[in-house]
Amino acid sequence: MNAFSKLAVLGSLLVVPSACGIDQGTSNTPSPSTSMKPASTSEAFAAAPKSAKRVELTLDSFDLEPGGEIYKCQNFQNPFGSDVAMLQTQSIMSKGSHHLAVFRIDDNADGALEDCSGLEFHATIHAAQTPVAKTTFPEGVGAFLAATEGIRLNAHYFNLTSDTIHAEVKVALDYVGADQVETTAAQIYLNDSTLDVPPGAGTGGGTMKLPATVSGVQLISAQSHMHRRGVQFEATLDDGTMLYHADTWSEPPVKAYVPALSIPDGSKITWKCDYDNETSANLTFGESADTNEMCVFTGFYYPAPGGQMIVGDLSGGDTAALFK
Repeated sequence: MNAFSKLAVLGSLLVVPSACGIDQGTSNTPSPSTSMKPASTSEAFAAAPKSAKRVELTLDSFDLEPGGEIYKCQNFQNPFGSDVAMLQTQSIMSKGSHHLAVFRIDDNADGALEDCSGLEFHATIHAAQTPVAKTTFPEGVGAFLAATEGIRLNAHYFNLTSDTIHAEVKVALDYVGADQVETTAAQIYLNDSTLDVPPGAGTGGGTMKLPATVSGVQLISAQSHMHRRGVQFEATLDDGTMLYHADTWSEPPVKAYVPALSIPDGSKITWKCDYDNETSANLTFGESADTNEMCVFTGFYYPAPGGQMIVGDLSGGDTAALFK
């Protein structure tokens, strides 16, 4: 079931519901889950927190021709051996990247690099929309991963240059035992799969209420996600608090909340995307950054027992739900 279907089903039940981080700096054979293969980028990961151990993952590299767009995925067997909490997550992506998602999945085995969909949806422990991204969680907080779960990297590349690009993706996960943190963090993901942008100016987004079962939300970070016709994004709380603003679709900056921002129980989040559609066709929700659009508000929050995300889609109503 793809993201649209999952979110729509989730939403319908409630009616009767990439690459984000706290701090941002700038083959067809399986890869061992803890190996780090050489990359052409000279970027280096920041040091791990003193109490943490580190695992590094590398997506098998691939080439993408000028004008090309592709999603590539690869699964990795769980290298931890027990329930863990990520104190810090990082990624480095070479030229041409649009976003990266690091998923928790049930398939706990190494796999080959494969073509995949930009609409697949799983619980997320790291997300990035910039070549270098880093999330450092507050003291006593970490992103949860169960010992039985595997890890899936989903990378979106869009080559707007006149040269073939050599795509490389590296991820570093700094972790401790799950019992060594006070609480776990997870992603917020609010989506508008109903958007339909006509030629010329258009908008997307809407208003979503937080789940009634969620209490004491502390927002760690916020970020937008749009495709190439997106020109402005804004997200606010129903009390008027500005959560996030950006005027770019590519490499939108992360808004870090230090300390975390307390969100009143039962709050509603409104997010709005503005588009400049220079084509002669309507642009609808979809995975292509070239021929589709998206309007997503995302970020990380805590406490999230068991690492449950807050997920909502306007196709399924105006109230989000917990998702794991």
